[in-house]
Amino acid sequence: MIDNGCGMQPHIQSRIREPFFTTRREQGGTGLGLSTTNKILVEHGAQWLIHSQPNIGTEMKILLGMSNEA
Repeated sequence: MIDNGCGMQPHIQSRIREPFFTTRREQGGTGLGLSTTNKILVEHGAQWLIHSQPNIGTEMKILLGMSNEA
């Protein structure tokens, strides 16, 4: 997923997986959405790659592994 929004400063990007961290508290953000997503991805052995540049946008990729289970 790629957006062309405001992007994130490095100190923000490094914290977005933390529970209760949000930059949108005034808009009703709880800081649980991305931390919950991260927990699910970790539990399933996925990789979540995030690249963001301030004033340009953010790109997020989720890489899922293959399973041999039947």
